[in-house]
Amino acid sequence: MGADKVEADPDDFQKAAEKTGAVRDKVRGILNTLETSISSYGTPWGNDKLGASFTDGEQGYFAARENLTGNIENVANSFNNFRSGQAQTVVALRRMEQANEGNFQ
Repeated sequence: MGADKVEADPDDFQKAAEKTGAVRDKVRGILNTLETSISSYGTPWGNDKLGASFTDGEQGYFAARENLTGNIENVANSFNNFRSGQAQTVVALRRMEQANEGNFQ
């Protein structure tokens, strides 16, 4: 392929979209496993003043947990957005290819 040519294969974009969707699903699976594991421990720190000092506040466990799970969800959503863009590219390339077929007959 020369430097002045661009090639885009819809089948390659489709494969990429499927792989990106699989990454999204794995990240969501990790998040689900983490959330299940976290909830299975209950509140081992207790409900007293010492427990509250561990869990409460900007630097506490609850804030850290929300930040961690929120960030993982953001990663999954980003991969979903990438996958959607790749899938939309497949549709656009196939439409363009069909429209251009008439020009070469």
